[in-house]
Amino acid sequence: YVVSTGSGGGNLHIVDLTTFTNKASLSFSYPRYIDFKGNSAYLTNGSGAGTVYKISTTSNTVSDSVSVGNGPENLLITDDEIIVANSGGWSLDSTISFINLGNFKVDTTINVGYKPNDLVEDKNGNIWVSCSGLSEWDANGPTAPMLYEINPTTKSVVNSYTLGDADESISRIAINNAKDVIYYYGASGGVFAFNIDGSSLNSSAIINGNFYGIEVDPSTDNILTFD
Repeated sequence: YVVSTGSGGGNLHIVDLTTFTNKASLSFSYPRYIDFKGNSAYLTNGSGAGTVYKISTTSNTVSDSVSVGNGPENLLITDDEIIVANSGGWSLDSTISFINLGNFKVDTTINVGYKPNDLVEDKNGNIWVSCSGLSEWDANGPTAPMLYEINPTTKSVVNSYTLGDADESISRIAINNAKDVIYYYGASGGVFAFNIDGSSLNSSAIINGNFYGIEVDPSTDNILTFD
């Protein structure tokens, strides 16, 4: 499932892994990220008012949709809900939406930092949200990026941490296999490691360089960076 976003719209391409041919394409206004549970895929979409689409992976058709905040970016699926980071897109937002998987409706929306964009789950079952902060071009900006720790049961903020200085936005985070170290790329340069107890807050970069994205290989625990 390949999410392709362009300035005039975008597509979700379903590619056969054996033949590497395109089986189907679905058009969306501004598709962003996708995740899966059971026989369904869930896709965030929208540069303004956002939508999460439910897509049947059997028929490759949209089966349902639900409205969320502005500019939804990444999403995280737990046992019974989908958590969506509403970044604001071309406007502003500072919320995350909790979608009930049973009825596919938003049951809770909570405030975090400016421009939330990515999420990971730690070993304690808490959700961590990266917030890139306001840029110098935003009203009341710039502000520093932040990490928020959320209890998904009580839908409340457990902790929040400021990462670096104002206008040093972060766009993607990843977590190790033990789920106790979060990696993030800082716009100031480099990949940083953050222990979930906060003990390594704003330590030196563990990988130097300028990157676009970051992931962790689940089979090796290696950190992968993207340019």
